[in-house]
Amino acid sequence: MKRKGKIFLLIDWINDGKFFLEQELKRENISVELLDIPNYSMKDRTVKFRILNLYFKYIIQAIKALRMSIPEDTIVCWNFTTGIAIGLLNRFSFNKRTILALNMIAHPSSGFTSKIRYLIFHFVMNHPKFYLTVNASDYISINADRFNISPKKIFVLHDPVKKEFDFDIDIKDNHYVFSGGEAQRDWQLFFNVAAQMPDVSFVGVARRKFLSPGLIIPPNVKMEYDVDYQSFSQLMGASSIVILPLKSDLPCGLIVIGDAGLMNKPIIVTKTPSTTNYIIQNETGILVEMHNVAEMKKQIQHLLINESDRIRLGKNLNAYMAQEFSIQKYFKDFKSILNSIYD
Repeated sequence: MKRKGKIFLLIDWINDGKFFLEQELKRENISVELLDIPNYSMKDRTVKFRILNLYFKYIIQAIKALRMSIPEDTIVCWNFTTGIAIGLLNRFSFNKRTILALNMIAHPSSGFTSKIRYLIFHFVMNHPKFYLTVNASDYISINADRFNISPKKIFVLHDPVKKEFDFDIDIKDNHYVFSGGEAQRDWQLFFNVAAQMPDVSFVGVARRKFLSPGLIIPPNVKMEYDVDYQSFSQLMGASSIVILPLKSDLPCGLIVIGDAGLMNKPIIVTKTPSTTNYIIQNETGILVEMHNVAEMKKQIQHLLINESDRIRLGKNLNAYMAQEFSIQKYFKDFKSILNSIYD
């Protein structure tokens, strides 16, 4: 590492001392200070009206980081929204902090919201010391054009996968198809596929606030809402097949892909710029085109009657993720990005 200043690492949860990036930085004797959100609550994410409360906590965290740091330091934000918050305060206060916002996601918007987002993001990202990462090279030009910023400020950093879960999971096959996650899930497709396969059991896990109230849930679908990560993982671990239907090209669902690999579960995924980093067609999983109900149904039927393919795909995904998306490789690329910023 070329720079001598401290790294302030901002996370959007309560620090449990297990964050891999902090551990890797300390292992190389790099000065790091982690700032968490000590009063974090999952309800801030799951209850619609509490999202403003979460944004307020991001702002408080950003103020703290600016007050504690000096111009020679680097502020790294694991949550991209935190990066925007601190970048905005950095500009308004005429500070000269170097900021690296990881895992950029900017959900589609229109009208007044879209205009406000453009003004804020453009203002923040054009600060000479603000940088960001995306997890697929396609997103560099997309976001550079969308927010009118230099592509040189954007770096590719693929999400890492953990070696194991922090809790015990009972991996088994209870003969159902599983799907779950937060934003950008295509629940309409999930229900349409299930309705066409009435003899197959489906289990879904959703954020209730992201599920349109008008959707009709078929009788062969069991839905769970706003469960914690451990419960989510237990439900996935008992499935025969994991499916990941997405409704946009945003980088979503990557935790589900990684966890499916860790469980040796076969997965069928919507094809997007980010999912193709992890899924090699018919080797580490199956890719289907967006909104294609017939193809999703066909691939589920194929895997349900071909146990050998389910086993092969699950094992291949596990091996591929461990080799190509390890924490060690992530950290090596992370350090390379910091050195590029410091040049």
